[in-house]
Amino acid sequence: MKRTDLLPTLLAAVLAAPACKKDGAASTTPPAEEGQDAAATSADDEPEDPPQDPDPAELTAAFETYLRGDPQAVVASLEPAIAGWTGDGKIRARAMGQALLALARAEDVVEQAQSHAEAAVAEAGRLHDPQVTALARAAAGVYALGVEDFDTAVTELSAAAEAQAPAATRALVSILLGQALIGRAYGPGGGSKLQNPEDLDRAKDAYAAALEAAAGSPQAALLEGRAHEGLAAVAKYQGDHDALCEHARAAGERLAAGDATDRLAEGPRLLAEAGRCTDG
Repeated sequence: MKRTDLLPTLLAAVLAAPACKKDGAASTTPPAEEGQDAAATSADDEPEDPPQDPDPAELTAAFETYLRGDPQAVVASLEPAIAGWTGDGKIRARAMGQALLALARAEDVVEQAQSHAEAAVAEAGRLHDPQVTALARAAAGVYALGVEDFDTAVTELSAAAEAQAPAATRALVSILLGQALIGRAYGPGGGSKLQNPEDLDRAKDAYAAALEAAAGSPQAALLEGRAHEGLAAVAKYQGDHDALCEHARAAGERLAAGDATDRLAEGPRLLAEAGRCTDG
């Protein structure tokens, strides 16, 4: 079932509305100065973010565990940890923790990801933190992807990919965007008939962007492995046998280098088998 209205959207700051003028009254202030005064007032009135505590070690560990392909371990570690992250100093930690829980939950039972995605977006709306915003919108996008609301998924993940977030976050979001674009290319139900073939090219671009962003990051092997797997999938759908085998092989090598789980490593193996990449 499509649920296009379940996930909240992040709200931008609203500029102060200009005061109403009486009919016929001439303005004594030039228009440019009016605009400058309104912008200054808006900036002065906007509340500052509350100071945030350093990120708990559990967040970094959960991010790497998710990338390795062990969503159950992410849930087991983060759910009890988040319960103790109270107060305004832990808004960032709660937002990112809820986002990671949404990504992990969506791997198995997508409906269980909804509440975490909504909590991540709500917490992220209290800060002006690009990394938090990117992860929260990624969580919303992954939930939408799971319920096959592909337009919403692409919108949320595209916005997340454009955020000024750390390289590893941008790489992961671009990988998720590639998945959403492949989903939209075929449409709900996962049929075999292409409905939006141009989205396969866009997915290829998203995975290429992920490779570029991942280079040099601490999680490069896992991120690059996931991106190569996506490129192999696109090559399969576009009938490019050489690219399919090249990227499936690279995906397997990089995921092995990152100590990925068998569950995650199975994807490139299946793609290589489908392409008969080991023949001859």
